[in-house]
Amino acid sequence: MPFFSIITPVYNRAKLLPETINTVLNQEFTDFEYILVDDKSTDSSLQVLKEYAAKDPRIKIVSLEENQGRCIARNKGAEAASANWICYLDSDDFYFSNHLSTLKKMIEENPDFKAFATEQTWDKQPKKYNKKRFYKDKVVFQFEDFIDANPISPNQLCYHKSVGVHWVNERLPISEDWLFHRQLALKTPILKYNILTTDVRIHDQRSLDTASTDTFVQWNMHATKRFIELEPNLPVKYKNTIESFINLLVANIYLSQKRKKDAMKYFVESLSYLQSYKNPLLYKAIIKFLKP
Repeated sequence: MPFFSIITPVYNRAKLLPETINTVLNQEFTDFEYILVDDKSTDSSLQVLKEYAAKDPRIKIVSLEENQGRCIARNKGAEAASANWICYLDSDDFYFSNHLSTLKKMIEENPDFKAFATEQTWDKQPKKYNKKRFYKDKVVFQFEDFIDANPISPNQLCYHKSVGVHWVNERLPISEDWLFHRQLALKTPILKYNILTTDVRIHDQRSLDTASTDTFVQWNMHATKRFIELEPNLPVKYKNTIESFINLLVANIYLSQKRKKDAMKYFVESLSYLQSYKNPLLYKAIIKFLKP
């Protein structure tokens, strides 16, 4: 049984796949299986996967019969995983050669933890966080850290499959990782080392960059509501804080585009939560409303 199972959902990434796959195959730590889930690609992605699988026995291919989105693709990959430790890599991003060796060391040094994360750059540029403590050499993420931030990406993450967390079983193109990380952090703390091991490739086909403001708002609101639905035992204080935050966030997004009418309903909704009155986003929104 391999030590790590790495899962990559794939949809129409034929041109980008070789570089991504090679960064996995070139890892310093080699005891892993690499599960690539083809989400019914319409380009030559599946052929690229088959060519690599023919050369390296660590590669497994899972082919979906219909396109279902990356959440379901990741779940299918996790179902096929034989290792106890699960990692992810998006089909257009990179692992540096130290990624798995760093995680292996973290696991050995911290046997009481079941989830870990490393550091990541965006197009080789340092990742920006909204809380100073996230920059420390080591930080333990708790659920509270994911209420008004999503400080890690799936690429940075490794967790023990006994935690029993799954991606939402639906097509969710935006904010699915935030929902997943909130569910994971409810079950177990996540220990992060500030050691650079992954990079996000910036290109013109990234789903987050091609989404309109309305699409971004729609799916972030949906992901927030789904999280609350999926966690019926979530304490009321957390539920209210999350709903307060997402409404203030959306209001500010629309206000930044001078769409005051669209912002108003979210702003008004935020006022029903006591948590909003302690949030600087409330007062930022008020200032934006007052500007001509």
